[in-house]
Amino acid sequence: MKETHILWEHRPSQGANLGVFLSCFLVVTWPLALWRYLRTGNTHYMLKEEKLIIRQGIRKIRQEDIFLHEIEEVKIRTDFFLKLTGLGCITLFIRDQTNPAVKLSGLEDAVAVKNIILRQVAEAKKVKAALQRDD
Repeated sequence: MKETHILWEHRPSQGANLGVFLSCFLVVTWPLALWRYLRTGNTHYMLKEEKLIIRQGIRKIRQEDIFLHEIEEVKIRTDFFLKLTGLGCITLFIRDQTNPAVKLSGLEDAVAVKNIILRQVAEAKKVKAALQRDD
């Protein structure tokens, strides 16, 4: 089997939880803040040549593999607290009926990450089309 190289890898920044942390400490709901901290700290994104791998989990690790040729649209969103921390959120819209939208949050330089993903999506679609022609 062909070995693929990691093109991009990231763990979301805790800055994405700034609004939740502030509101939790003001309202004294620190368990929610702790849960968000642990959830964000245990999320890992990895972009390879053919797929995006998302690993998440505090007690159990769940891995989702998204094949790049199935991605139809990529959007960036930044809310007030993300802007304060210089972070962004990317939403991937996929041809998958069970999970049509996947969110990558807490990303540093989300515009550059979006461009990397779009470039790889285009390449994966070319490869997929060439394979279908050969069959």
